[in-house]
This record gives sequence, C-alpha cells and structure tokens, in this order.
Amino acid sequence: MEKLIISNIKDTFDDVMEDYINSPTYQEERRNVNAMFLKLRRELPPEQASCLNDILNAVDNSNNQLALEALARGVLNGVALYEKYVKSN
Repeated sequence: MEKLIISNIKDTFDDVMEDYINSPTYQEERRNVNAMFLKLRRELPPEQASCLNDILNAVDNSNNQLALEALARGVLNGVALYEKYVKSN
C-alpha cells in the first residue's frame, strides 16, 4: 500500500500544486529569482554561465525531490495515524 501511495503522490504532485504554482505570489517570486539569475549569468563567461546553469538545475531538482519526499512521508504518517486512531476506537 505504501508504494502505491507514494507512486500516486508523485504522479499527482503537479495537479495538487497547480493552484500554488499559478498563484500571483509564487509567479512573482519566480520572476524575481529568474531576473537575479539572468543578471548574474550575463556577467559570466560562457563556460561559467553553463556551469551556473548546471548547478542551479541540480539544486532545483534536489529541492523538488525533497518536496516530493516530504509530501509522501507526510501522507504516509497521516495514514498511519489515522489507522492507529481507527483501530484504537
């Protein structure tokens, strides 16, 4: 059951987060971060700009994986607590 829950969470993450991702607050935050990134990248030689891209992509991927893992663990803990509660009553 645990693997099925985790698989479903990862498959539906974008759907679950769509309203947040499309919110004006998040969109503004992304624009600001992207502007800072582009400003720095323009000041770098091509080789360093490419390296910066690679680093930021790796950080972004790592943060995305962390968010998915946190969500999955939160759901699994919630299910476990619910089952414990149901069994105790």
